[in-house]
Amino acid sequence: MIMDGTNAALRRRAALNNASWCDAVCRAHGLKPRYDGGDLWLSAVRTPPQYPDAVTLDAAVPAERVLRPVDTGSPGCSVKDSFADLEPSRWSTWSRQLPVGVR
Repeated sequence: MIMDGTNAALRRRAALNNASWCDAVCRAHGLKPRYDGGDLWLSAVRTPPQYPDAVTLDAAVPAERVLRPVDTGSPGCSVKDSFADLEPSRWSTWSRQLPVGVR
């Protein structure tokens, strides 16, 4: 197991690779997603089924910054927390708004 900074670099590369794939799929569906700085990819319009509306590209991205630009009112809206770093308590209001079975 890699225990130095290489592990963090590999996780970031994997997150960027995933965001690039989501970006390509969204653009193929006519959407215009964007990168917000170097630590977040998102689509302000609901993405195709089974694709996240936002992907964190680095640890410590504030939940408010992730949720503000995405369409949290649409069924199926989701965020990929690539580093398992988003504060769950910040999501409580949003998760209560989702229909049953979407959580």
